[in-house]
Amino acid sequence: MDFLVELNQSLSRDIRYLIRMEPGVQTPEETLANKSGSCRDSSWLLVQLLRHLGLAARFASGYLVQLVADVKSLDGPSGTDHDFTDLHAWCEVYLPGAGWIGFDPTSGLLAGEGTFRWPVRRSRLRQRRSQA
Repeated sequence: MDFLVELNQSLSRDIRYLIRMEPGVQTPEETLANKSGSCRDSSWLLVQLLRHLGLAARFASGYLVQLVADVKSLDGPSGTDHDFTDLHAWCEVYLPGAGWIGFDPTSGLLAGEGTFRWPVRRSRLRQRRSQA
């Protein structure tokens, strides 16, 4: 697991995030040569690296939801200063005993509670925030 975390973090450091409006995904070779790519490009690169190492890996896409924290952090960043939802891509790798684990090479973090693989309607998000 430590190796996977380090690989994910190194891609985040070495591949500059670039908003690309063109459809499709760059090849891993293009992403490495350019040292930049969209979230889908860096995720596809990670999928191919993991498969090359013999691990089961898949490309995942959906939504990234970031909500303002209800309470400010006392010992670190509190996150975003405004709520937002955006399309996003990440990689998932199958680890026996743990199942599919998401890695986000754009941020260098594990894909967590803010990533959703299914469509989420904005009205439902607003409703959840108003109930909290």
